[in-house]
Amino acid sequence: MSRRSGYETWPRPPKDNGIGHHFGDMTVVNFDRWLPEIKALHIKWLVLASQSEEQIGRVAYRCFQEGIMPIARPIRAINVGADFGRLAMMSNCKYIQIFNEADFWPKDIRPDNWEQIYKDNWIAQAHRVRSVGCFPGFNATSLEELKDMLSYLITTSNEILFPDMWLALHLYPPKTKPPLHPEWPYICGPDCTKHPDFSPRGFEGFARVCEEIVGYPLPMIVTEGGLDDGMANPNYRADWMTMVYSWFGDGTAPDYLLAWCPFILADSHWHGFSWLTNNAHWPMVKAVMEMPEFERCSPDGEHPPSSEHWRVVSPWMSANEALEDLTALQMAYGFHDWEIEKRQ
Repeated sequence: MSRRSGYETWPRPPKDNGIGHHFGDMTVVNFDRWLPEIKALHIKWLVLASQSEEQIGRVAYRCFQEGIMPIARPIRAINVGADFGRLAMMSNCKYIQIFNEADFWPKDIRPDNWEQIYKDNWIAQAHRVRSVGCFPGFNATSLEELKDMLSYLITTSNEILFPDMWLALHLYPPKTKPPLHPEWPYICGPDCTKHPDFSPRGFEGFARVCEEIVGYPLPMIVTEGGLDDGMANPNYRADWMTMVYSWFGDGTAPDYLLAWCPFILADSHWHGFSWLTNNAHWPMVKAVMEMPEFERCSPDGEHPPSSEHWRVVSPWMSANEALEDLTALQMAYGFHDWEIEKRQ
C-alpha cells in the first residue's frame, strides 16, 4: 500500500470525529453567522461548493482557523473549459472534488461519446490538481461508474493517480414502499445494504470495487447524503443521523471512510434538506447537538495518532513537509539560522 493510501497520512482536522456537513450558501459572512451552530453540531469537515474559487478560499481559511477541514468543490460545468490546478490553488484546500455528477452535462447538447470525454477531462484535471500538491476527488455515483473509471485509469497508464485519489460519494437513502425494515418505516435504515450504490453503508460496495481493481479501498468522503423533510418523521430522522455519525466513535466506520457530510447545512433554495433553516429538521439538529464529544475510533479500537501535519504553513504544505524542506536546505546550503514560524 502506498504512502497516500495509508489512511492515517491523509489530512485530518484536530480531534477528528468524522462528522461533516455540506455548507450551503457559502460566504464568509454566512460562515461566521452559523459558526455557533457549526460548533454545536461537532462539525469537523465541511464541503465548500461555489462557482467562486476565491470565495471557497476565504471560507477555507476561516475553517482552518476554527479547526475544520475544508473540502472544495469548485462548481464547473463538464462541457466548459477549466483548470482545476488553478482552482485548487485559489480554493486553499487539500481535498478538491473535480466536477460533480457525470450526467450533469445537459442531455440536449452532449455528444454520444460524452462518457469518454468526461473520463478524459477528469484525468487531465486530476493531474493538474495533483501537480499543485492537492488530492483529486472523483464523484462516483454508481458501482459500475467507479469500476469503469478505475479500469480506464489502468488501461490508459494513469495508475499514478491512485495514491492521491479519493472518492466523493452521494449516499441518499431511498424511500421504501412497502417498508423493508419494520424499525425504519418507508426509509432505508442506517444498516441497510439492499441498495449498494446509495444505501447508508454504500461505501462498502465502493470499497469492494476498489479492492478488486486497485488492491485497496481508496479514501472516501460522503460529500452529499442524508434525509429531506419528507422522509420518515422527524424523530426517525434524528435517530438515523445520530446512528450514522456514531459509527466514527464506536469503530464501525472503516479507516478509509474519512467523513460523512450530509446535504445541506443552511440554504433556503434547498429547503427540504436545510438543517438550520427548516424547522422540520429541528429534532435531528437537536439530537446531533446532544451527542457527546468524541474522537473517531478505528475498527481496531485505536485512535489515529495526532500529528503536527495540521499546522499548515501554506495552503499546500504542512509543517512536517516544510521541516523536511528546511532540513534539506540546511544540509545543502548551511541555512542554519532559518526556522519555521509556529502558528496556533
